[in-house]
Amino acid sequence: MDKAEWLESTSPERLLRHFPTEGAKIERKMRLVAVACCEARLGQRLDRELAESLKLATRLADDRTVEAERAGMFQRRSLDPRTVTGALLNWHGFQAVARTLQVLGAGWVYGHSLSSTPEHIAAYCRIIRDIMGNPFRPVAFAPDWQTSTAIAIARQMYDTRDFAAMPILADALQDAGCEEATVLDHCRDPGPHVRGCWVVDHVLARS
Repeated sequence: MDKAEWLESTSPERLLRHFPTEGAKIERKMRLVAVACCEARLGQRLDRELAESLKLATRLADDRTVEAERAGMFQRRSLDPRTVTGALLNWHGFQAVARTLQVLGAGWVYGHSLSSTPEHIAAYCRIIRDIMGNPFRPVAFAPDWQTSTAIAIARQMYDTRDFAAMPILADALQDAGCEEATVLDHCRDPGPHVRGCWVVDHVLARS
């Protein structure tokens, strides 16, 4: 895969192969990819159990102390790893997102036919690019760009999961001296942007 194919590929699996499969940071990213893909695919079809599982998976991405809670939920509910809920809570890191995408593609969600369409798969690819960044355009994120204003904007978006202020973050970064087109263009792109967005993570020193 080259730079052009990275930007145009409609294969989530091929995109993910460009990243390592182990390590705390990559595991966090992969977990957030899995959560965002589920939310993008299922939308309002989340029942209580799946909604709770997504919240737990999100917490697990940033706080490994909830690992015991994850294991307990999986065992207590006897979750089927062939379902989205089971895939999210029974797997870690690269396995979490690979298995989740496999389950979404197979359409096994509480026995309902819910196979992913080309539009859904394209959405998964956009999410992967938003969270993982472009491996063909690595960015050296300067500490000077992490101003109090930029951090406040990024933290608000991260906590609320409302990324409407991404263009404002671009302005704040530019005011701080950032002229890196890869960063500014990503902020001003309509997205979608989700928790784990590579620019927001850099501002918050989570990458």
